[in-house]
Amino acid sequence: PQTQTIEDQERQAAALKLFNCRKWIGDITTPIVIISPKEDQFATSADVCEFKEYIADVQIENVDCGHAAIVEMPDVIIDLCLRHV
Repeated sequence: PQTQTIEDQERQAAALKLFNCRKWIGDITTPIVIISPKEDQFATSADVCEFKEYIADVQIENVDCGHAAIVEMPDVIIDLCLRHV
Protein backbone atom coordinates (compact mmCIF):
# COMPACT_ATOMS: atom_id res chain seq x y z
CA PRO A 1 0.00 0.00 0.00
CA GLN A 2 1.04 3.53 -0.67
CA THR A 3 1.56 5.67 2.43
CA GLN A 4 -0.09 9.05 2.76
CA THR A 5 1.80 12.28 2.93
CA ILE A 6 1.71 14.32 6.11
CA GLU A 7 -0.32 16.93 4.21
CA ASP A 8 -2.96 14.33 3.30
CA GLN A 9 -3.14 13.13 6.90
CA GLU A 10 -3.56 16.71 8.15
CA ARG A 11 -6.26 17.38 5.53
CA GLN A 12 -8.20 14.27 6.60
CA ALA A 13 -7.85 15.11 10.28
CA ALA A 14 -9.22 18.61 9.65
CA ALA A 15 -12.17 17.21 7.66
CA LEU A 16 -13.02 14.74 10.43
CA LYS A 17 -13.09 17.55 13.00
CA LEU A 18 -15.76 19.30 10.91
CA PHE A 19 -17.90 16.19 10.32
CA ASN A 20 -21.07 16.10 12.42
CA CYS A 21 -23.72 13.44 11.90
CA ARG A 22 -25.82 14.12 15.03
CA LYS A 23 -28.68 15.65 13.01
CA TRP A 24 -29.38 12.48 11.03
CA ILE A 25 -27.68 9.56 12.75
CA GLY A 26 -30.74 8.82 14.89
CA ASP A 27 -32.64 8.08 11.68
CA ILE A 28 -30.64 4.87 11.17
CA THR A 29 -32.98 1.95 11.78
CA THR A 30 -30.93 -1.02 10.60
CA PRO A 31 -28.50 -2.91 12.85
CA ILE A 32 -25.01 -1.41 12.58
CA VAL A 33 -21.59 -2.89 13.30
CA ILE A 34 -18.75 -0.43 13.77
CA ILE A 35 -15.20 -1.71 13.54
CA SER A 36 -13.18 0.46 15.90
CA PRO A 37 -9.39 0.29 15.73
CA LYS A 38 -8.05 0.79 19.26
CA GLU A 39 -5.05 2.82 18.07
CA ASP A 40 -6.96 5.04 15.63
CA GLN A 41 -6.02 8.65 16.29
CA PHE A 42 -8.57 10.05 13.84
CA ALA A 43 -11.70 8.35 15.21
CA THR A 44 -10.95 7.39 18.81
CA SER A 45 -12.71 4.68 20.79
CA ALA A 46 -14.44 7.44 22.77
CA ASP A 47 -15.75 8.94 19.51
CA VAL A 48 -17.04 5.57 18.39
CA CYS A 49 -18.73 4.83 21.73
CA GLU A 50 -20.73 8.04 21.31
CA PHE A 51 -22.66 6.34 18.49
CA LYS A 52 -24.39 4.19 21.12
CA GLU A 53 -26.30 7.31 22.19
CA TYR A 54 -27.73 7.86 18.72
CA ILE A 55 -28.18 4.44 17.07
CA ALA A 56 -30.65 2.01 18.62
CA ASP A 57 -29.01 -1.21 17.40
CA VAL A 58 -25.24 -0.73 17.22
CA GLN A 59 -22.49 -3.19 18.00
CA ILE A 60 -18.89 -2.07 18.30
CA GLU A 61 -16.04 -4.43 17.47
CA ASN A 62 -12.66 -3.22 18.77
CA VAL A 63 -9.54 -4.36 16.94
CA ASP A 64 -5.86 -3.94 17.85
CA CYS A 65 -4.59 -1.71 15.06
CA GLY A 66 -4.54 1.85 13.77
CA HIS A 67 -6.71 3.83 11.36
CA ALA A 68 -5.93 1.66 8.32
CA ALA A 69 -7.53 -1.47 9.76
CA ILE A 70 -8.23 -3.16 6.43
CA VAL A 71 -4.57 -2.71 5.44
CA GLU A 72 -3.12 -3.63 8.84
CA MET A 73 -5.37 -6.61 9.62
CA PRO A 74 -7.27 -7.65 6.48
CA ASP A 75 -8.09 -11.19 7.65
CA VAL A 76 -9.52 -9.96 10.97
CA ILE A 77 -11.61 -7.25 9.31
CA ILE A 78 -12.95 -9.60 6.64
CA ASP A 79 -13.83 -12.17 9.33
CA LEU A 80 -15.70 -9.52 11.35
CA CYS A 81 -17.63 -8.41 8.29
CA LEU A 82 -18.59 -11.97 7.37
CA ARG A 83 -19.73 -12.74 10.94
CA HIS A 84 -22.15 -9.82 10.86
CA VAL A 85 -23.65 -10.34 7.41
